[in-house]
Amino acid sequence: MLRNFLIIVGSLAIVIGLFVLAENQVAPSFQICVSQNTGNPGNKDTENKSVTVVGFIRVQGICTLALIDRHNGFFAALAGIAVAAFTFTLWVATDQLAKSGQRIFEATERAFVFLDGFDYELTLASDRKPFPDISNLPALYQSNPELYITRFAV
Repeated sequence: MLRNFLIIVGSLAIVIGLFVLAENQVAPSFQICVSQNTGNPGNKDTENKSVTVVGFIRVQGICTLALIDRHNGFFAALAGIAVAAFTFTLWVATDQLAKSGQRIFEATERAFVFLDGFDYELTLASDRKPFPDISNLPALYQSNPELYITRFAV
């Protein structure tokens, strides 16, 4: 679980880094925005490195939002592609889950005996030669030895 989370965070950081690199190197409107918003209103002696980093991040954020606003159709298309890809992965996962559930259902809920056609052998007390002594049979079968099964095989 932690490994998957770290993979997602790492992938997101790489995508954001590539986006910032691309907008700084490729987009001329972004470069113009950065040059217009990077003014140094304070004295150079009082300049602090943490203020410089915060100012850099602020300028990057403002210019990134301006770039996204200026090219909103492109970013809407990217968002649509992302939604379509996510929907496709959900569809694939749901399809696999349905197939797995069907296999489990068939394995657990099916009958274990299939009687398409079978051969059987049946031997009755009356079939034995010479005729057996029926005195040791139960009373019901002494009068009807053809009902007493001595051997049954399938």
